[in-house]
Amino acid sequence: IIDPATFDLVQKEIERRRPERHKLHRSSPFTAKVICGDCGGYYGRKVWHSNSKHRKYIWRCNQKYEEKTACSTPNLDEAALKAAFVEAFNRMLGDKEQYIARFEEMLPLLADTSKLERQLAEAQNKHSHLMNNLRLYMEENTRQIQDQEKYNRRFSELDTECKKAEEEIEAIQKEILEQSGRKEQIRRCLDELRECGDILDEFDDDLWNSMIESVTVYADKTLEFLFQDGTRIPIQMPKNKKGIN
Repeated sequence: IIDPATFDLVQKEIERRRPERHKLHRSSPFTAKVICGDCGGYYGRKVWHSNSKHRKYIWRCNQKYEEKTACSTPNLDEAALKAAFVEAFNRMLGDKEQYIARFEEMLPLLADTSKLERQLAEAQNKHSHLMNNLRLYMEENTRQIQDQEKYNRRFSELDTECKKAEEEIEAIQKEILEQSGRKEQIRRCLDELRECGDILDEFDDDLWNSMIESVTVYADKTLEFLFQDGTRIPIQMPKNKKGIN
């Protein structure tokens, strides 16, 4: 059972991760998902030939020209990215039943947060105990005269212990949140695979948003797609591929 506060956090995270079609005209689905294999930074959307009839959008490492040695990863246009995703996804569809079975195995494991919840309860009890000790120590100081230097030193120690306990609680709550969000991601992936046909003919925003964690671009023009279940599928782009330079 997730406490109400954590449940609310989970719902917010799920909503944040949900593909929002009404926002796609303002923000590309590739934003914060295309990674440079040289520096590890994100690719960004750039405009080429902005004042001519040949105007087009390309994707390039945001750090490409900010270092002494420019990243050697290629620029990509959106058509090339979309085509590479279609190819990677169709490879996954070739083993569709295998991936469906894998997702079905993952769901109950991700749904079980009982161990984390026990850890959270223990951390909360520890924090409550420490806070009570701090309160009693403060009350004792009001009832009888103490060496204030010694009191302040001990108060600081108790306060530090309380803050560490709070940080432990927050870390466990975050882990529960992430696992719950991960479960929702895998559930959506499973739904998409079940509903998808045997082959994907064209790029689909919803499939991209639900299935892809990231895509890493390497200098040899390999695009490695990381799916939500951890599967990595490399796509080697032809050297003379239009849209890759």
